[in-house]
Amino acid sequence: VLAAGGLWRGWQSGERRAFLIAGLTLGLSQFFYTTGRLTPILLALWLALLALHHRPDRARLAGLTTMLLAGAAVFLPLGLLYVAHPEELFFTASRVSMLIPGWTAEAAAALGTSAPGLVLEQIWVTALGLTVSELQGVYYASGAPLLISLSGVLFFGGLALCLARFKQPRFSLWLLMLAGTILAGGLSIQAPNSQRLLYLAPALAMLVVLPLEQAWIWAGAQWVRGRTAVLVSGAILLAVMMAQNLDLLFVHYF
Repeated sequence: VLAAGGLWRGWQSGERRAFLIAGLTLGLSQFFYTTGRLTPILLALWLALLALHHRPDRARLAGLTTMLLAGAAVFLPLGLLYVAHPEELFFTASRVSMLIPGWTAEAAAALGTSAPGLVLEQIWVTALGLTVSELQGVYYASGAPLLISLSGVLFFGGLALCLARFKQPRFSLWLLMLAGTILAGGLSIQAPNSQRLLYLAPALAMLVVLPLEQAWIWAGAQWVRGRTAVLVSGAILLAVMMAQNLDLLFVHYF
């Protein structure tokens, strides 16, 4: 979130400090959970979309150079470790990946499908884990999808808004995060795996609240007197969603 926010602000204003924050957090993202490896890939794709939307000028190119140098400096110790011990780069992935040599073909044969068919099925099941399928995983198997009840309904509203405006970078980022994480989850065993989907939490929070934001914007333009009602309604919906999730986690799961 910080890396994307810094890149967005820097791209809009040319502010060098914003690019620096983006670079620092981009480098730090590689020190944490394995799905953090998606961050540079997704930001590179998003940067291409930003460049199509606003052609890079001298200030933006200088800011990007700052971002890349800062990210490289932070990543350097970990990069040197991977150079000395390349097997560590994919250590976690090698234990949970569908691409382990020989494993996928055997699993596909046992299920009566092909290896590509099994991978596609895993991707589909991972996508269903957002709102339909029960999450799996060693550390968290709640017996429910990632988004439940009201938050699932609002998610589809936010997804529709993003799809309708996918050419705008502030909406396309969340679609890239969705696609990248679902693909990564589909290439992992035990789909839909809660650990793979953890990366999606910020994007899903944005998508869930997006319909409420659009209702607020609409009220400001078309129904000024009703803005208080829209604000109160949005607050109630958020409170209900929080209560539903707290109930699932602390009452039913724990």
